[in-house]
Amino acid sequence: MAFPVFALPTLAPSIVFAILFVISSISLGWRTLEHCRYSYFLFFVFSFLRVAAFIARALWSQDYTSQSKAIAAGVITSGGYFLVVQPLYAVFTEWVDRIVGLENVSNLEKRIIRLIKALIPLCSILGVIGSIKQFSASSQEEADTGTNLRKASTLGFLGLLIILLFNTLIYAQSYSNSIESRGAKRATKKSILVLVIGCLMLISGMIYRTLIVFEPTSDANKKEWYVYVFAFAPEWILMILVSVINLEDILEKDNLNSNLALAK
Repeated sequence: MAFPVFALPTLAPSIVFAILFVISSISLGWRTLEHCRYSYFLFFVFSFLRVAAFIARALWSQDYTSQSKAIAAGVITSGGYFLVVQPLYAVFTEWVDRIVGLENVSNLEKRIIRLIKALIPLCSILGVIGSIKQFSASSQEEADTGTNLRKASTLGFLGLLIILLFNTLIYAQSYSNSIESRGAKRATKKSILVLVIGCLMLISGMIYRTLIVFEPTSDANKKEWYVYVFAFAPEWILMILVSVINLEDILEKDNLNSNLALAK
């Protein structure tokens, strides 16, 4: 079967964006070493995987008939997405703990947060399986299954990001004016800035991805510049934002070594 059209890559923009994400990877790598925060580490890995994705897209641009290069580009792009959503939720939970105290959050809210954190990697897994099935499909049925999995992945991420944005705005409206500590006020301003801008950047990309998955014949799925403007550029802006803004005083409990030890 023919490959599904997903803004087939060309060489020049793939190289340009690979270089841009190399810059953000270096900056985030330095932040990770400087502050030893797990969320910085996840942002760094995400940025580094975007470099790999654009290298794969550059290689694919030289051979559109290559199934392995198409799958590699799709898998790396889809598989690493949870790495940019997970740390945003970490910023949110640490901020809520700072201004309210997680012990004062209702059990229902705690269960919802735990459920959401479990759903984040699941959405990436669905995207990876969907990309593999769609690009390697030997029948229309397999291609449709891959498309449906990609739809579930994009809608899942879109929903999780909208939930995060609304919760950020609700907590900001409810508690920001009652904060007295100067450190907590500074952390609140940084948290709201990162969360609101981060969610808006990623939501714009998810809306674009939702459009091309549900409407594969649309112009957005035929012209390459759409994917860079609406999907990849916002991600890079977020990487630069979290590189510039020091999140150390927000992520007080987000120790890299402790989290890696728990993962073993």
